[in-house]
Amino acid sequence: MQVPDKWDMGSKESIHQFIRQYGFASVVSTDLDGSHLPLLLVSSEGEDGTLYGHFARSNSHWKNIVNTKVLCIFNGPHAYISPTCLYFPHLV
Repeated sequence: MQVPDKWDMGSKESIHQFIRQYGFASVVSTDLDGSHLPLLLVSSEGEDGTLYGHFARSNSHWKNIVNTKVLCIFNGPHAYISPTCLYFPHLV
């Protein structure tokens, strides 16, 4: 995945810390199916660490990812931004 320089986190340790802090990820498989899952990172397993998570049995996405690679997208903190804030910043 191409990452612009301004978004490069630098070291593996920085990435691992981010994942530990914001462990909720979008898991996307090669068929473009996606699920939101809490994931736990075990840094000491594998070359780059290992992620563990749990799909609900009713979520069929887990059937499509057995023995395949997936993309896990971790986002930072979220907050509500009022529409008035966007159009009338002087009112805030």
